Amino acid sequence: MEDFEKWNEEMFRKWGNEERYIKNNFIVRFVEGKRVRDLLKFLDGNEKEILEFGCGNGYILSRISFGKKTGVDFSKTAINSCKKKFKNKNFEFFYGNIENIDLKRKFDAVICSEVLEHVKNPEKVIENMIKHSKGKILISIPNDRLTNFLKKVLIKLRIFDLFFKGLPKESNEWHIHNFTAEGFKNLLNSKVKIIKIKKSPFCFLPLKYVAYCGLK
Repeated sequence: MEDFEKWNEEMFRKWGNEERYIKNNFIVRFVEGKRVRDLLKFLDGNEKEILEFGCGNGYILSRISFGKKTGVDFSKTAINSCKKKFKNKNFEFFYGNIENIDLKRKFDAVICSEVLEHVKNPEKVIENMIKHSKGKILISIPNDRLTNFLKKVLIKLRIFDLFFKGLPKESNEWHIHNFTAEGFKNLLNSKVKIIKIKKSPFCFLPLKYVAYCGLK
């Protein structure tokens, strides 16, 4: 991928993440909303400074009612959108590559939700989360294998359009990596201490994996 920054910008403009929470299919809204709620349950309200890597349109940070919120994204479109929407002292946003950006301070919690699958080097992102964290690290990834399997079943039964008309039937073109549950655990274990991994939206339907981690 010769110009990753340009490609990522194009993907964000095409698939901008706010669509999943607000304008999308009601099933997708439920799944994504549940993932965010599961993620934020790991915050206890005492965090004074919270950082999100890959903040997109700022939806997750907007759901946090306490502390100073900082967002970083590699899309200028995303950051410009955030700066227009959140014009108060509790929010700040930076454009930059989350693999190597240095904000020169540590945060009570660092979040990276549905982002590792989009980046060139997930290991570097986690290492940079560690660099910026005082102890609490929250990460979520999509279970693409299960999602793609369910899509194929619905297509074969000819009922995909009944529930998901207008949504892509193929794998997400913005995903560079496709993590398995085991692969995700191995990646985390190599860098951080796993405290808990939650299957979302339900334990019997793990479309997402939400991890609460600490520093080793």
